[in-house]
Amino acid sequence: MSHLVPTQITDKNGKLTTVRKRADTGSTAKTAALSGVKPSLGGAAPEKKETAADKKRAEADAKVKRLLGELEMGVEELMTSEGWQNHLDVMSRFHNYSFNNQWLIAHQMPGASKVSSFKNWQEMGRQVNKGEKALSVLAPMMITLRDKDGNPVLDDKGKERKIPRGYRAIPVFDISQTSGENLPEDPTRKLDGDAPFGMRTDLEKFIGEAGYSVKFESGATNGVRGTEVIIDSSQSEAEQARSMAYELGRISLGHFDKESESGKKSEADKAVEAESFAYVVSRAKGLNSAGGYSFGQVSTWAAKSGDDENEAAKRVRSHGKAVTTAVHDFLSKKWPNTDS
Repeated sequence: MSHLVPTQITDKNGKLTTVRKRADTGSTAKTAALSGVKPSLGGAAPEKKETAADKKRAEADAKVKRLLGELEMGVEELMTSEGWQNHLDVMSRFHNYSFNNQWLIAHQMPGASKVSSFKNWQEMGRQVNKGEKALSVLAPMMITLRDKDGNPVLDDKGKERKIPRGYRAIPVFDISQTSGENLPEDPTRKLDGDAPFGMRTDLEKFIGEAGYSVKFESGATNGVRGTEVIIDSSQSEAEQARSMAYELGRISLGHFDKESESGKKSEADKAVEAESFAYVVSRAKGLNSAGGYSFGQVSTWAAKSGDDENEAAKRVRSHGKAVTTAVHDFLSKKWPNTDS
């Protein structure tokens, strides 16, 4: 609908005069009048203003990126440092025990750190001290799988398929039970000292919110059993906190979901992701000593995968997106006020 309203115009002689013109009183004019905004004449839409939530998210993501960058640099420096290759040469002589065997070792000798056979210690220039009692680990007794005609069953690569048929006890000794040549310094030595105030309590709460519980056992092997996160209570508070962050990382990154893409990743990739998560969370909370341990752990896993120092840094970088997503809630929601 429209009606006549007085309107000033300039006539052909340049003089102002008043005439009556039809005025638009439709929805467009009403909306513009009520809002105080002139009707749009087209063109680009106004830019969306950055909200407080957007700003917080950007700050958290930038922090994660910076801390992952620190981890990359630390791994590169460690893997090119003098003595690293010697350390790897020695570590390659140690067997990677299963979680059950790690538990057996810890149960027999809380605090055991490096375990190997009598002969292997001799090859590394060390002798088992007289009178030392051996620890026992279990090794499967493997037999060749055969078909109904008694012929060996072959796998896809043409090798005989073997299956376990019972277990036997194998005697091993911890380094504390031996004497001799010093081993290269271990860059993955555990942390000393206290954890930042409230860090362990918060991590225990976050693990509970993820559907797991934390159980502290003196001399236990850190890890996950069922829905329990096992933490060695004889460790320093700083190491307990870092270990809890590592296990929380494994949970948050979906490593226990066997059907998911995360659950199907290699053990090396899972370890690098979880260690990266632990490093970012620990550093953000103010556990500055976490660097040395994390650099060594990531470097060790990278070396097991055959990576050189450049590939190791790429491995950290390749998991950056997954780690950033998993750690975001802890920096922006659960721990909004962090020290780094």
